[in-house]
Amino acid sequence: MLSLLKFTIKWAVLSLLILTLGNWVHWNGRTLSEIVKTTMAPFENKHLLETAQKWGEGLTRDAKQGLQNKLSSSSSQMTSTPMEQEVPRSERQKLRTLIRELSSSDTTD
Repeated sequence: MLSLLKFTIKWAVLSLLILTLGNWVHWNGRTLSEIVKTTMAPFENKHLLETAQKWGEGLTRDAKQGLQNKLSSSSSQMTSTPMEQEVPRSERQKLRTLIRELSSSDTTD
């Protein structure tokens, strides 16, 4: 536990040192931070971020439509389900007979 604390403190001090030196050290009239920023600027790909954003929006839109379709189809199924699940009269009669037989066999044992 103590070694983890030492490790964390060392990395925090190192990070603070690098950030401080990056803003204090000047080279050709600019700080190291400015040099790194201007060097990395051309490599930032904004087109990639825009493409990812459009893809995410499309995915969200599709998910919303799918949810709406599912909710509308489930509500239509709920209205038709009781009629589809209705047990025919002959089957109900067979089930009653079977229940009576099982009830009488349980009391006999």
